[in-house]
Amino acid sequence: DVGDESALERHQDLFQATVNTQGAPVIGAALVVKDGRISLVSAAGMSIGSKAQISARADASPGVPTVSLDAGGDLAIAQGARIEASTATGAALVRLDSKGNLVVAGDVLALGGTAAGSVVHVSGGPVAVAASGSLRVDGSLADAGSSITIASASDLVLDGRITALGAGFITQNGTAVPAADAGVALGDGGKVIVLAAGDVRFGSAGVIDASGASGGDIYLVAQRDLSMADGASVFSRGTIGPGGFLELSGHRTVDFGLIKLD
Repeated sequence: DVGDESALERHQDLFQATVNTQGAPVIGAALVVKDGRISLVSAAGMSIGSKAQISARADASPGVPTVSLDAGGDLAIAQGARIEASTATGAALVRLDSKGNLVVAGDVLALGGTAAGSVVHVSGGPVAVAASGSLRVDGSLADAGSSITIASASDLVLDGRITALGAGFITQNGTAVPAADAGVALGDGGKVIVLAAGDVRFGSAGVIDASGASGGDIYLVAQRDLSMADGASVFSRGTIGPGGFLELSGHRTVDFGLIKLD
């Protein structure tokens, strides 16, 4: 149990912090590693509190900064929490794995640099995955290989913002636009894959955006029913080149409200 008032910070080249526990850890502090990796493993559940910050950075090292959370039970990331892997020179990786419920209400970010391949991977166990926060993979300089994979062995609920924008793009008033820095090369949109063995329920606040110079690929696939509420949005716009590819599939039924597809 790392309380709200405590903080752990370590600065060292290629430092790796691994925490293993048989209990159910509660993280409410700042865990920061520069030029390294953070791995939290629990045989039971894991709770990331609203004031928690878990950050792995690669400010100077060519290594891949990685944050990995592996829970044998439920994994809950509270609203206000921030999980981040970031680098200015290469790819970044965030992995969230749960054998039970996986609820993301905070922010999960993989912020890449000039090399392609930044990834957020989220997988839930036999119960459900619920994402109501923001999941973001950003190729901040020239990264056109960003990807997000979200997989559930049962139902999956999405009511947050999932973005895999192309290099040099930012979100402004809900729209992907080129950043002000004219020296940044603009890249294609990334890839978002959402898979559920049960139902996929996309809420009214849900947004998936893989826009870029050319649009990226978005796959939203349910083995049972896919439903998208009024107000849900899926974007794969190409600002310079062609738009991307969208697949919205339900094995049994597909129920669309007044949604936005572009």
